[in-house]
Amino acid sequence: MSTALIAALVSASVAVLTTILAAPLRVWVEQNLQSYKLRGEYEYEQRRELRKLIGRYHGRLVQAAEQLHYRLLNIYAHDPEPWLKSRDGFFFKTSCYRLMEIIGLSRAFERDAFYIDSRIAETNDLDFFKFVKSFIWVLTSTDLVEGLEHNEAIARDHFFADQLRLMGDTFCPPKGDCLTLAQFNVALNQEPDGEGLTEPFDEIQSFLVGLSRSESRLRWDRLVSLHLFVIGFLNTAGYRLHESSEADIRKVVSQIRHPEVLDNFRKWLPRLDLDKQEEMQVIARAMSGFSTDSHLTTAS
Repeated sequence: MSTALIAALVSASVAVLTTILAAPLRVWVEQNLQSYKLRGEYEYEQRRELRKLIGRYHGRLVQAAEQLHYRLLNIYAHDPEPWLKSRDGFFFKTSCYRLMEIIGLSRAFERDAFYIDSRIAETNDLDFFKFVKSFIWVLTSTDLVEGLEHNEAIARDHFFADQLRLMGDTFCPPKGDCLTLAQFNVALNQEPDGEGLTEPFDEIQSFLVGLSRSESRLRWDRLVSLHLFVIGFLNTAGYRLHESSEADIRKVVSQIRHPEVLDNFRKWLPRLDLDKQEEMQVIARAMSGFSTDSHLTTAS
């Protein structure tokens, strides 16, 4: 067989093989390009929707966190003065309002964000999402006081998750604006209905009334723990005027009465996916500087 004939046969075989393989290869390439395009469009859309959602809540949550932050500092400074002894006092009612505001907004954000794919969110957006979830966790989870005597079946020094969300939905309803202070005061003065139900925010009042660092209950430590998440949130999502220094953070950490709470708080940071978050690392570092001896482990 001549060289020319061999070359012709090889050329023809290559042409036939190329023709046979070209169509499937082209289909495979087009399918992968289409899949890549759809995935990119999905991720872009999800990031855009999350940013729009955060944009709707950012300013209000920062303001609510700021108001609660300063109120808690005020409570620490004036304890054990009887500012929270009576449900009728203005300081007590506004303290309830500030706590409910961050609960209500957190619940509203959680309610609106349920469809967002947080796996593809940008770091800053995801941090916002995690902090809001942490506000709900720290008020409801009995894991925060693990190792201490408590009854998790009774919502005395914590809230049941469904109970908290119900209050949040009442404060910031799905269709409508969050309550103003005036509207909240009306709700606090609401008389029980004919079925014996109490006003909708009785649990928040029960949680705060008579609050004191010297009591044997565990609610003080829970509230301080919430404050630490609020500080981390403000240092991350707030403005420069909202920033707390490490020295400021240590002063708040010193309000924790039980070292077990500090241990549990740090233990849960990885589970909340906040252990590598920059501002929460500062808070965890401030916590590590406090020994058992530096805390009251029994009520004074």
